[in-house]
Amino acid sequence: MSQKIANIVNISSQHKSLGDVASIFFRWLRRSEFLRYFVVSLIALSLDLGAFSASLRLFGLPWVAAATIGFVVGLLVAYILSVCFVFAKRKLRQAPLAELLAFSLVGLGGLGVTQIVLWIGIERLQINPELSKLCAAGFTFIFNFVVRKLMLFNAKAENRA
Repeated sequence: MSQKIANIVNISSQHKSLGDVASIFFRWLRRSEFLRYFVVSLIALSLDLGAFSASLRLFGLPWVAAATIGFVVGLLVAYILSVCFVFAKRKLRQAPLAELLAFSLVGLGGLGVTQIVLWIGIERLQINPELSKLCAAGFTFIFNFVVRKLMLFNAKAENRA
């Protein structure tokens, strides 16, 4: 009987430890700009990839046009979620249209990275377009985060605004 109680106490303390770990993780998530941007980027990527695939498969568009349509969908979602949930410091907080334009211009650089990776994957390596798009997303994610953070969303930027 006492062994059963010891096991229950042991299991209970393990659950408390898991709860503590979850609590620490969610506190870190709230504080981690990079991780929040990653989650936002996954959401935007899913919509981007959906629009890309639909443009290719349902509407028969060339991959270059499909990637551009997916880019626009993903860009708008990424911008809205980034300013609402990711970046507290915003250089152009008082000029949201200018901020969206700057965000989009950085995104155009990311679109260039995407197009290069897609060209290599689809045209040169003959890889499935959706798989190539996922590979491109990794490169584009890093490019966009670094450039946007440096240009638009940092303490120095907000102090100058």
